[in-house]
Amino acid sequence: MFMLRRAVVPALAALALCLAAPSMRAQAPAPATTEAATRPFSLSTGTVQANIGNDLLWRVREPVAERFAAAGRDSDAVTVFAETLGIPWREFAENTEPRADHPWVRMQRELADAARATGKPVSLQLTLARERYAREAVRSGTSIELRDIGARCFDLNQSTDALYVTAYPRYVTWMVRTYAPRWVNVSAEINGYLTACGDGPAWRALVDLQRASYRAAKAVDANAVVYASFLIDELYGKALDGFDAAHYAALNNLSRDRFGLAMQIHGPRVTDPAQLPRDYLSRVRDRNPKEAPLLVADTGWNSRDLSVGTPSSCQRAAVPGNDAAAAAYLRWLLDQARALNMDLVTWSTLFDALPADVMTSCYPSASWPFYRACSGDANCVLMNTQRSAAENANAGELRFKAEGAMGLRTFEGTPKGALMQVWQEALRQPRR
Repeated sequence: MFMLRRAVVPALAALALCLAAPSMRAQAPAPATTEAATRPFSLSTGTVQANIGNDLLWRVREPVAERFAAAGRDSDAVTVFAETLGIPWREFAENTEPRADHPWVRMQRELADAARATGKPVSLQLTLARERYAREAVRSGTSIELRDIGARCFDLNQSTDALYVTAYPRYVTWMVRTYAPRWVNVSAEINGYLTACGDGPAWRALVDLQRASYRAAKAVDANAVVYASFLIDELYGKALDGFDAAHYAALNNLSRDRFGLAMQIHGPRVTDPAQLPRDYLSRVRDRNPKEAPLLVADTGWNSRDLSVGTPSSCQRAAVPGNDAAAAAYLRWLLDQARALNMDLVTWSTLFDALPADVMTSCYPSASWPFYRACSGDANCVLMNTQRSAAENANAGELRFKAEGAMGLRTFEGTPKGALMQVWQEALRQPRR
């Protein structure tokens, strides 16, 4: 997940078609024990929000240092989702480092300085590809422009893609040197490619590049925890009680010190954390005891209702959300992480990615290039661009809002009562 700072989890598009479907109830989670004496895990969170009306939609909003300082006060570690700034692929293909005057370099160094200034360990999340390569960061004056590159289901065996084989390990090397992270995810949600494109020669070529990237990170810091993360919904065949053994087998050759769980599961099918089976997090290792230890690479729960549609066909609370349900999910998550002896739990964002009124509003339909029906409302314009980019309007809107209210704090920075209480209770527990 996406997350909103990245390409959104592909399964959400399909879920949009099920908005009216009844929820299924699975085995209830174990009772909460958030006041346990100790915990094995560090708690980390990111700072990405919407920057509506600006060139980079998802980014750490200004002032960057203050955003990271807030994350440092509220967590054991700070997470940087580097995908928001893309990758200058051609720069790294041509040289071991990008030119110092490239605006991408300036922006990355600003984030790295702010993250390290917190005095907390850094968790760095890098994205190689899902269905496509991570977007390219191209110089645009004093800033950057992000562009989609490569074909869907690209094939690294083709000579035209050789530059990416060269560029990505160099990018990983530069990023690890710059951020000095304790944890580094060198291939966030890479199984999105496997789901979309299948297990064939192209997938195996991508696996080879991931392995080279793992080696590059370890060459910089042999003590860093270098891992890969996986969309759990894809591994489970989009079923709460499922498990796709063939999908898992195709992941075997990916290099990893940890098996990272990426779980943006709150949506039309799952509206209550009580629906989650007891083994939802443990299932990978239950079935494969030799698997690397687990960690939570990315998760959250919307604490606001999510509405979709136009004013005349508005589906209010199409995906219901509230602070109590988000807090219940976090309690369950931390109990599971403690029982599974995880060393890292990442809550997607400290601040809500979207203002509350964007989550609950239904905007009129408007079209490019003037979006006259929006009457100058930037949120309305953006919503319509998301609608037009998807297979249907509601799917696009759902994808856009899917993780908009997952923060421990509101968009403006106010702590959320029950959710923040659970988080802070855990922070007060000593780590073992």
